Amino acid sequence: MNKKIRNPEKGYTLIELLAVMIVVITVGTIIAGIIVNSLRGGNRSTNVNDIRENGNFALSQVSKMIIFAKSFDGVSDGTTDANGKLIYTTNCTVAAPPPPPTPTPIHYKYLEITSFDQGKTVFECNGARLASNGAELVDTSTRYIITDCYIVCTQNNISVLPTISISFTLSKKTTSVSFAENNISIPFETSANFRNNNN
Repeated sequence: MNKKIRNPEKGYTLIELLAVMIVVITVGTIIAGIIVNSLRGGNRSTNVNDIRENGNFALSQVSKMIIFAKSFDGVSDGTTDANGKLIYTTNCTVAAPPPPPTPTPIHYKYLEITSFDQGKTVFECNGARLASNGAELVDTSTRYIITDCYIVCTQNNISVLPTISISFTLSKKTTSVSFAENNISIPFETSANFRNNNN
């Protein structure tokens, strides 16, 4: 019987080395893909939570101030008088046009209220800005971008207090090289009713 005995010093053939390299590269690619997807998913979750936290904080601050205000002083669409002062209206009733019966709400830019310490607060929700007495409620200088910010004031009739709705979309500022998990925009909206009327 003639058996071939392999010489241990001969080494591996080129095909054996290529097969091992292909297996190692394939396994490495799969593991790298799993790690990258996990990191990107974690980054997306962090961004979503960060945007939600900041948007909800801004809305809660505005809502609290509206609910506990002493009086509603009016809303303005940005129109000014001859002296350059904003013209406010306290009448938020809108006559329903012919069909459809639901009137299109007016998008206001400013809301003025008076608190119980007699301080006036002006909220500005003007396209790309949400501010209270000029102070930003969301950091739009370095971290976030606000779009479509507006105030809606609705009232069934002049004898009841209005309902104020504030809407905006918040997204994170991204660098020039932006990944999909960083391009997140979340819409925010809240409504608040005044509890007091010049009491």
